[in-house]
Amino acid sequence: EFRRVLFRSGGGGSWGTGSGGGGAGGTANYRSSYSLSGGTVYTVTVGSGGTGGAANNTNSVPGTAGSAGGSSSFTGSGAVTLTAAGGGGGGAQVDNTQVATAGDGGSSSQIVDGVTTARSGGASDWEGGGGGAGAGGGGSPGADIVGRGGNGGNGGIGYTNSITGSSVAYSGGGGGGGTAGDSLNGTAGTGGSGGGGNGGIYATAPTAGTANIGGGGGGGGGYRDATYLATAGASGGSGTVIISYTESAPTLSSG
Repeated sequence: EFRRVLFRSGGGGSWGTGSGGGGAGGTANYRSSYSLSGGTVYTVTVGSGGTGGAANNTNSVPGTAGSAGGSSSFTGSGAVTLTAAGGGGGGAQVDNTQVATAGDGGSSSQIVDGVTTARSGGASDWEGGGGGAGAGGGGSPGADIVGRGGNGGNGGIGYTNSITGSSVAYSGGGGGGGTAGDSLNGTAGTGGSGGGGNGGIYATAPTAGTANIGGGGGGGGGYRDATYLATAGASGGSGTVIISYTESAPTLSSG
């Protein structure tokens, strides 16, 4: 028997004239016990991180949302297939005006011994992008600063597990992008524990989710003045599959 955990990530959304929602951390799937059969071939698939949405600096064209991350899985003949879906991509602007509505954060979940707990991304608030969900908690909502920009929501916390022998957080959500006002007001959201990337704002680019632990990418930052430049959303980090034997490891042979 062994214990195992699967993690995935989503990319952050981007904006051209506002702020993008943070990408979600990938689903965390943990099984405390799982039996293997001798002579059976098992296939492990590790998903890649989602791609951040492209920057858009034309106020007549809506922004581009980030893509969801790929799924990780463990399969074998006669075995129960275990899957961890990629985290949801962060949302982009939903209209094409210079002062636009920010994107919502992506969604995630955790699965522990078959029980699923859904995690929601933070809602946008006009010019503040929502934080992406982490596998351990939802993202925070964005906050508009009326007439002066917006603050991005923080990414949700990741799922903490000690399968490696140390307590490690996985699949944190990406921070939502902030919108700079005429006086450069507004702040970007911070990424959640477990590899979530920070959101961007104005000329500060968001950061990518951490690879191999499924962190969500930060949402792209926005602006209110046509002379400012928007930033693209950041990509999510790749997932991982961890197997921990609770008894002596089986003898493996090539051939």
